[in-house]
Amino acid sequence: MSDTYEQLITLLDANEASYRLIDHAPEGQTDKVSALRGHPVEAAAKCIVLIVKIGRKTSRFILAVVPGNARIDTARVRSLFDGATYAGFAATDVAERLAGSVAGTVLPFAFHPDLSLIADPSITN
Repeated sequence: MSDTYEQLITLLDANEASYRLIDHAPEGQTDKVSALRGHPVEAAAKCIVLIVKIGRKTSRFILAVVPGNARIDTARVRSLFDGATYAGFAATDVAERLAGSVAGTVLPFAFHPDLSLIADPSITN
């Protein structure tokens, strides 16, 4: 069990959250994992680690969470940061290190101090 997974379970339990565990293999395609979990793709939360470059010397890493049937709008993400010149997908090794999990299993929670969380406001539950 990964440290990230343990942190999440501890956080959920400490806050008396209602949840259920569904064990499945890592899957990077939201439509396939939604079928494994037994819910429609629009009910999923797609989690992607992005890099946002601000000027020439500063980069920030962002965990973007959008509905499972949506795509990440990198231009919109870039517009959220003053002086940002670029927003795109982080390298897989960097994303996995910051997320604390392998690609296809990224949680919609940012536990690493160098990873900031943003979520599409249409995600309500």
